[in-house]
Amino acid sequence: MILPVVFLLGVAQPPRPFADERRLLDGRLETLRRILPDGPSPASDLAVVRDLAKALKLTSLQVAPRAPLETGHRGDLPGEVVGVGRFEEVDRFFRQVALSHRLIDAESLTLTAEPEDQVRFAALLRLPYRPSGAPLPAPPEGPRPTGGSRAEMEAFNRDLALALAKSETIAELRRARRNPRVFFSELSSIVRERPVVFHRASLAEDFSVAGLTVGEASMRALERRFERGFFRVSEVLVVRQGACHRFEGRGKSPVVGIEATSSVIGPSARAPRISTYPRS
Repeated sequence: MILPVVFLLGVAQPPRPFADERRLLDGRLETLRRILPDGPSPASDLAVVRDLAKALKLTSLQVAPRAPLETGHRGDLPGEVVGVGRFEEVDRFFRQVALSHRLIDAESLTLTAEPEDQVRFAALLRLPYRPSGAPLPAPPEGPRPTGGSRAEMEAFNRDLALALAKSETIAELRRARRNPRVFFSELSSIVRERPVVFHRASLAEDFSVAGLTVGEASMRALERRFERGFFRVSEVLVVRQGACHRFEGRGKSPVVGIEATSSVIGPSARAPRISTYPRS
């Protein structure tokens, strides 16, 4: 039993000097601060959203903050975003939102048809932050660096606890983060090879989709496709309009159905037709 103990003692690494550990911790805190800032920062946060939208050349862009909301260790900065673009451009915008270094939660989305194959979107986004007065957990256990004064070690332990708290909050937020990418994919899949035109689509806790299709058989096939994908349909309202059927479907989203695996849209997938209703 002596040899293994001697071997372990021989390979054990000595603790890093305080200056090195402080530099590593500062780098970690800066990374966490970019993902989850300390306190609300409407100007910089909404600038991130605005830059993503401008890079995709979305027009009629409006980005406006709401009052921050704080509950315990978490704060949220709600932001209303409105813009106009082609369906593919709006879809790419929310893809970029999901890939942003800044955590962004899409709480709700409404798509409305505009002339010339344009789509107006209105979204409510939430950008989380850590409230300045949020309590800190106990710092994680483990070896501490050597060479720092008592005040420096106290600050080090406090920042170590802050890094732990932020890491746990970020993991929690990432698990619960919402993004309408599945919604876009399902809309694209539903209309593929079908005579369907969407007029309006909205997503929050529930979903609502309204549009126009041609013929009784197409309407029945459309209802079946809704129920076999990501949507759980609670009702479908249908009104005949000449040879067409005007419809509105409502329900829960997302719910995985038996055709959900075919609903993943790639960069080359066909976008749905979102258009204004023709006049009677």
